[in-house]
Amino acid sequence: MTEAYLILRDFGNRVAEVHLSEVNAASKHEPISYGATLAFQQVASMIPETIPVILESIISAEFIDDEIEVAHEVLAIDGPRPRVRKRRPGATARLVHA
Repeated sequence: MTEAYLILRDFGNRVAEVHLSEVNAASKHEPISYGATLAFQQVASMIPETIPVILESIISAEFIDDEIEVAHEVLAIDGPRPRVRKRRPGATARLVHA
């Protein structure tokens, strides 16, 4: 997030789009985790509302709406804090809009 902060601080008026994603140790996209949400929330206020946000999460179709809700939560500047729930058996903790 340090690089995101520096880019937004120095070039925020020139940013054309934001890619909102989580990447695992194997450099593969995953659903946005609670930890990533907290990290993104640190710079969310620096992202102009007019900038398009691209979600890069690799998820099945049945969870797309949940992931969009998570993205809204990530970008909520003064909104509710996320809560955690299990999304399916064996899955890691998942965020849902409260």
